Amino acid sequence: MTSPQIDSIHIFHNAEKYEYFINIAGIGISSNIVQLKEKIPKWTPGALKYIVPTIGSVPAFKPLNLKISHDGGKMDAQTIALFICNGQFSGGGMKFGPEAQLFDGLLNITLIEKIPLHQLLLSLPKLYAGKIHKSRYIKTIQTKKITIHSEDAPGVELDGEFVGAGGFDIELLPAVMPVCFPANSRNSLLG
Repeated sequence: MTSPQIDSIHIFHNAEKYEYFINIAGIGISSNIVQLKEKIPKWTPGALKYIVPTIGSVPAFKPLNLKISHDGGKMDAQTIALFICNGQFSGGGMKFGPEAQLFDGLLNITLIEKIPLHQLLLSLPKLYAGKIHKSRYIKTIQTKKITIHSEDAPGVELDGEFVGAGGFDIELLPAVMPVCFPANSRNSLLG
């Protein structure tokens, strides 16, 4: 057995609550989608559990005004979603962090600006193929720490679980979690 150490992420939520996650956190519309997904019948195929609430949520969702601080500076953004990615996949196979690696010591941030519904539908195949970053509605950042503030009190979900709304300080904890798998397996963690 081999046992590499993967990164974990620490989130300080509303200046009072600590949470940890490994894969992807979503701020904005993704928290709405996660909540709607829970109302879809359990027998629904995985990807459809996310596609249906996504298409239903986008037209009515009002963009969030976020103030973002990260290792490389500060920015103001108007967005429908921001994903903090340590892993690549979320939401039934959507590839929000195609460059993310669980062991590289970096967070990959994907920011989705307000996107017309028809552009969203046209972008879904790119999202599943890991080419969403080629869209003009997408911005990306790599960082080790990110702070997000907004008067809109955006919702957040961690690895598909809704945890609340508000402001967030998010920091990467490099190589803190051991994972085990057989030495002869072909595992994408090791490249």
